Amino acid sequence: MQTAPSDADLFEPVARRVARELKEAIIMMRLAPGAKLSEQEVARQLGVSRQPVREAFIMLAASGLLKIYPQRGTRVVPISKRAVQDARFIREAIEVGVVKAASELRPKAKIEAIAENLKAQRAAMRAADSATFFRLDEAFHSLLADAAGRSSAWAVIQDVKAQMDRVRYID
Repeated sequence: MQTAPSDADLFEPVARRVARELKEAIIMMRLAPGAKLSEQEVARQLGVSRQPVREAFIMLAASGLLKIYPQRGTRVVPISKRAVQDARFIREAIEVGVVKAASELRPKAKIEAIAENLKAQRAAMRAADSATFFRLDEAFHSLLADAAGRSSAWAVIQDVKAQMDRVRYID
């Protein structure tokens, strides 16, 4: 988890920033499935009060990444095969429409950006730089949605694919 906010974070609500940082830590397996989280400890590590941490826990519980046990604590949810399959199904259904729309519109500047992204992805693969590859892959899908004029489609996918993303980081 990040310990100090960046300049960009200063304009983001604290609870949303905490949720984003925790989500990233969960997805990248820095917080392992089953790990117990303490509001107080997370607040201390991130330099925030407990209230935004509590709000972040609630957001992440709603997205299926945390399980809150009243009076007993909060734990990172194990990876669910069913949740991964469901996310894959939803993502595929949406992205087929995105690719179809992008291929019909074919905006030149967007297509060039996609081509550059794919070139950078190949370079990341050759360098065995998985972190850069994953970041570029995310950008690729966002570019596709943008090229289709359906940026909100990528936002929907972002909401459902967290369990899928966790699988990427299993050793």
